[in-house]
Amino acid sequence: MHRECGTLAELGSSPDRAIGKMKATITHRFTFPESQFDVDCDCRFIFFCERQTPEQGGGWKAKYVKLFYEKDKVVPVDGHTAPRFEPAELAKYPQGYCYLGAAQARLGYDIDISLPTPFNSGLWDRMYGEMEKWLDGKETDLFWEEKKN
Repeated sequence: MHRECGTLAELGSSPDRAIGKMKATITHRFTFPESQFDVDCDCRFIFFCERQTPEQGGGWKAKYVKLFYEKDKVVPVDGHTAPRFEPAELAKYPQGYCYLGAAQARLGYDIDISLPTPFNSGLWDRMYGEMEKWLDGKETDLFWEEKKN
């Protein structure tokens, strides 16, 4: 489940471009033999928006969407019981979604450990630099993930 926690629209010097920043929380409920718990993962959706011409139907549309995972936590459903995650298990996943990654991995999910967080490889600074270029009407490079592979 995703909960939207607030949205901000930012306009820059280019009249036909905007950035939308939406804070959200992903909640995943887990039932393990020893406990039932939720993992709440706070994230930020970044929408790179363009104003459409009248021929295109007008209005604003998102051209690109990027996502950052900021932090997560375990929430016991009964208020008392939560699973124990060993430090070595959590260390496999980036800070920002380590509990979500570890709990989903216990269920057999494949976890992408290269998802962007404010804590990895300068991606946070890179994203904000690309957002500034977007708002100024300049060329942007939003596909660095594809270039790594």
